Amino acid sequence: MILHKAKQTASVVVILMVTLLLAVFNVEAKDRDHDTVIDALGQANGIALSCGYSTVVQEIKIAMVRYSPKLAEYRETFFNATNSFFIKQNSDDITCPSQDDLRIAAQADIAALKKLSKPKK
Repeated sequence: MILHKAKQTASVVVILMVTLLLAVFNVEAKDRDHDTVIDALGQANGIALSCGYSTVVQEIKIAMVRYSPKLAEYRETFFNATNSFFIKQNSDDITCPSQDDLRIAAQADIAALKKLSKPKK
């Protein structure tokens, strides 16, 4: 049981660390497509909802409204990722990351989404 919880916690930490590394090493947004970024934001949203981080949820939702293409497939990607990670966080009893760590990861994805939404020249 303890080993199972440790593996689940590790998987959430890995997702957050990858997002942080992308931000730290300033990976170009063109290397990440809308699906990837929106999925990552959905994952962060699900974790934030589960952990009660309402300010992070609000930041993500505002970014989705402002910068996400208005297509059903992207809404579905975001919803599915949010739902999946919300359920996983609760059913597997995973320890919540700190609110600051989750906010930093979400802000990196929001920055990537903003960059993707800029008109091509």
